[in-house]
Amino acid sequence: MKNFLAIAAVIILSACSYPHTNTTTVNDEPTLVFEGTSSTAEVYLNGLNVGLAANYNGEPNSLIVPRGTHQLEIRDNGTIILSEKIFVSDGSVKTISLTGSK
Repeated sequence: MKNFLAIAAVIILSACSYPHTNTTTVNDEPTLVFEGTSSTAEVYLNGLNVGLAANYNGEPNSLIVPRGTHQLEIRDNGTIILSEKIFVSDGSVKTISLTGSK
């Protein structure tokens, strides 16, 4: 019985000896979200193909980009349907909507 109490005391005291710390990180990188694009529309950022616009609809994915100025193009079947220079800053979410351009 003494051994059992000694072991129980050691277990209880050892559980109390270490503090618990929770660390959370916040992603403040700028992101782009695309609305109203066809399933075949491709996104080009600074001349590089970064994938289909439909993959970055904000539910749940968005395109993480470095802060600063970028040349953005959206091409659908080889045709440029949007070409503009954009600026994004830390923590911003820029929504590119093509619903009116179809």
